Amino acid sequence: MLLLFDTSTTTAVVALADPEGGSLIGQREYARNEGGASLLLTGAHDMLEEADRDITSVTGIVISRGPGSYTGLRVGYALAQGLSESLGIPVTAVPSFCAFANQYRTDTASLCVCYDARSRGTAWVTYFQDETRPLRQDAGSNKGIHLALAEDVVELGEDEVLLQIAPAEAIPGLVPRPCRLAGPGVDRFLASLDHDLPDDIELIAGSDRAAPEHLLTLGTEALLTGGEDILKILPFYLGTMEAAPQRLKK
Repeated sequence: MLLLFDTSTTTAVVALADPEGGSLIGQREYARNEGGASLLLTGAHDMLEEADRDITSVTGIVISRGPGSYTGLRVGYALAQGLSESLGIPVTAVPSFCAFANQYRTDTASLCVCYDARSRGTAWVTYFQDETRPLRQDAGSNKGIHLALAEDVVELGEDEVLLQIAPAEAIPGLVPRPCRLAGPGVDRFLASLDHDLPDDIELIAGSDRAAPEHLLTLGTEALLTGGEDILKILPFYLGTMEAAPQRLKK
């Protein structure tokens, strides 16, 4: 069995999956601001019991790497580290924007995965409609305009994925068009917007967190190669933007 912990949003999620194909067996969701994160292990135990298994049946753990809050992400990392060490099983971390891309990318529009950057506005990772990888620092010159205009640009981790940050009202002029906007920052973005969206920008309602099956699909692929060292996997913290991300100089 595979376990997933996603604590990158205001809803803490634990899911159980078949280790062969990553097929979802069950999931539990808890409001993190009501102490729900403390129930994740209980939820995992309940699902294993319903599947007539116990914790020793878990052969790998997938966690969301974020972006997300410091407190939330540390909960998921601590759970994964404890179980990994006690059971001797591998762990891997999946950036949530990769799972959102699997879920919402199309051939007809670019995709921007949005996050709530609080007082700084909205943060987003860009997938151009003709590409499967997110925008990185080494993007071609034809895409440079989308970097030069953002108020702030942060480089996420070893893959150099670019997280752009700007006030909500500026985003229609910064994202590639046509474009779909998805992710946990969409509701905050819409509430902060002071004008109507252009017709070629689509907001995807109900996309406040990545579907567990998409996180698990990507995580299963990584676990097949042995997973990662939990002590070396740096989360993508929103807000302070410390640890893994590096701010780019303009």
